[in-house]
Amino acid sequence: MSGHLCKKRAGMLMLQCNKNIAFAKKSAIFKLKHWKRNRPMAKSPNTASKSKPAQKAAPEVHAPEAATKMLDDGMEKFTGMASKFGSFAEDSLKTATERAAASTEIMRTLGTRNMDFFTRTLEQGAEATQALTSAKDPRKVMEIQSAFAKSLVSAYTSEMNAQAELCMLAWRDAAKPFTAWTSK
Repeated sequence: MSGHLCKKRAGMLMLQCNKNIAFAKKSAIFKLKHWKRNRPMAKSPNTASKSKPAQKAAPEVHAPEAATKMLDDGMEKFTGMASKFGSFAEDSLKTATERAAASTEIMRTLGTRNMDFFTRTLEQGAEATQALTSAKDPRKVMEIQSAFAKSLVSAYTSEMNAQAELCMLAWRDAAKPFTAWTSK
């Protein structure tokens, strides 16, 4: 039984191979016929059109002119890119200089505010010390000390808020050229 199945399978395989070969032959013949039908026909000198004489191209004559034109176009593009890069660098340098001047001004303002705050707190501290030394009652000393601490913390908080606002305004001002540049 198994020998019979093997012969049957071998016969089926041979049949399939024959079908594949026949298909390949048909498609090759079709391609050949199709190629013969679609190729252009050669014209004899008698059937060629006589209205236009054939022009002969002289590539050697125009080659140096074409090469020169290509080089000129390339140099124009290169100089255009170089000028764009130069203007970009110039604009960037101007912007950086302006930002450096603005940051220097902010640092100067912050330093001045810090020195003013330091001077005020020293003066308030001296006044509080004089009031503490002149006080006779311990309750009065506690009141003076707590009022001084309260005013010092309040002044410090308001000064730090004002300086933080200055820094945020400076940061926003410094970021304007870059946000404009990234939106382009």
